[in-house]
Amino acid sequence: MIKKVTGMIGKLSIRNKLLLTFLFLILVIAVGITVSLRFYNQRFIQNMVLEKNRQMMQEMDAEFNSIYDKIDQVYISISNQELYRIFLKPEDDAATDFQVIQKELQYKNMVRDLINTNNLQKYVDGTLLSVNTDTWTCVGAGNVNRDFDIASADWYGRLRDSSTGRLIYGPLVEDFKAANIRKNEVFYFMRRWHIPQNSGVSTGESPFILFSIKSSVFIDIFRQFSGDTKTVLAMDGEGNVIFSVNMEEDTGEEILALMKAHKQELEEQGAWFNKRWAITRMRNEKFGWEICSAESTRDTFRDMNRLIRNIYLIILTAGAAAILLALYLTRKIIMPLADLNRMMDQIEEKDVYLDVKSQDELGQIGARFNRMKRRMQEMAEKMYLSVMQEKEAQISALQAQINPHFLYNTLDNIYCIAQLEGSEDIIRLTENLSNMMRYSMSMKDHYVPLVRELEHVKSYVDILNVRFDDSITLQIRVDEEAKEILLPKLSLQPLAENAWNHGILPKAGHRGVIRFQVSVEGEDCLIRVEDDGIGISPEKSDELNLAMQEICYDTTVSESGSGIALRNVNNRIMLEDGEGYGVRLYPGEEGGCLVVVRMRRYRGETEPVAKKES
Repeated sequence: MIKKVTGMIGKLSIRNKLLLTFLFLILVIAVGITVSLRFYNQRFIQNMVLEKNRQMMQEMDAEFNSIYDKIDQVYISISNQELYRIFLKPEDDAATDFQVIQKELQYKNMVRDLINTNNLQKYVDGTLLSVNTDTWTCVGAGNVNRDFDIASADWYGRLRDSSTGRLIYGPLVEDFKAANIRKNEVFYFMRRWHIPQNSGVSTGESPFILFSIKSSVFIDIFRQFSGDTKTVLAMDGEGNVIFSVNMEEDTGEEILALMKAHKQELEEQGAWFNKRWAITRMRNEKFGWEICSAESTRDTFRDMNRLIRNIYLIILTAGAAAILLALYLTRKIIMPLADLNRMMDQIEEKDVYLDVKSQDELGQIGARFNRMKRRMQEMAEKMYLSVMQEKEAQISALQAQINPHFLYNTLDNIYCIAQLEGSEDIIRLTENLSNMMRYSMSMKDHYVPLVRELEHVKSYVDILNVRFDDSITLQIRVDEEAKEILLPKLSLQPLAENAWNHGILPKAGHRGVIRFQVSVEGEDCLIRVEDDGIGISPEKSDELNLAMQEICYDTTVSESGSGIALRNVNNRIMLEDGEGYGVRLYPGEEGGCLVVVRMRRYRGETEPVAKKES
């Protein structure tokens, strides 16, 4: 049976297979959603909401305990440092006001340092140190009311009656502060101060340390975790609300009534839930507070009912959408294959490319095919350019070699006459010109030793110095590793010509220095040509460098008329060595222009060094 069904499916067309697949997926989705709805009920929502609220309560409880532990640590540190010795140190009758102030600053700074060390400066508004009702002081912002009677304060009486020697009291407005200053709503964190009796404290006195903690600290913690929807409140052991957030009048009484009615369930399970409210309770043992949160579940159940009503509508529309999607996808998949097959017949034409409109796998295949064809055309154009440039160079050389012996003999005659006449300038001119002509017209070698290229540059510069009264100082430095390398013929003279025409000649006085430096970097040869001429702007150098990143197919000579310009040199290097090589221009660090030429390092038989070593 299975084989029969499999055989029938195998005979279907691609479009029918896709359609059948989508229909099967719709059936699976419908069954899955129906099964899921059986479990998507009140218990699921209850567990989700209560678990989230319990996690929130635990995080708030951890924040409260962290504040409590830090304050407790400050109290322990104050007790261990025997601060009472400084605080109770008797003042000599002859003590000056400065000594009294110095003593007060000493113990106050100790308290401040302990508070800052425990990162409590944003929590603690003030610290009250009291030995008895007459000997007390406050460390913190704001002036204190020196007439304040500690013994009459309700919190002091409760602290004395406390069996643990600890008390958290509040919220209240700071009652020991002066009347003319702004007072904050705070909680008092109090502990008895254990001072040895040998320090002068009588048995009937009750020393204590009081930390004034801002109420906003706890409210901010509630707001951080409750957001804008949850009602969070803290109650004391008697069920009185100490403070709360997001507790409105119309819902606050209902929440408190529910908490009272289900008090036992909240104490045993920590949570209570119905279709209107989810209430969570947790007791903070250190503060002695009960922290409760109440969240409305009405919206959650409303969303669930709306989901159930809409789910079947989705199932019904999914079938029609799936059929349309199947038809659309089959067109997107099958039609491009047909187009690709048809265009393959036309791809041999030069300017015909595949029309890629999508980004899927078929679109990627078409894009790669177009890139492959472009690269093949670029390679063909480069080969054509190389052949054309070689032919043009040969034609130019043949045109320049019209009766070369006649030119050489004429130059030799001029040279002999100049020697007889004793004209050193004419001797230099004819000798250098003759050397340059023989070197440039020779078509024997495409790559020549570095020393021959440098001699050609020297002859060119010497001719310019005869004409312009020794205006150019030529400096050449060649690293030891670079002395044996080979260079493309006539690749250095255009660099010197560029430095003269565009750097030194426009300069006032027409005088300057041209520096050649040839070095080796790994498998590459690096040639740096620097002049102290008028220089080049960063914008111009960027423009030229951008143009020379690609091979220029314009084979005309440069504007200077040299025949082999910088662009020609760059083209020849890129054709031979590939991308990443060629000529680049930069502004000099101290003015002038810096030309950097990077090419592969050739040695003997014009093969790259890396290729030879391999």
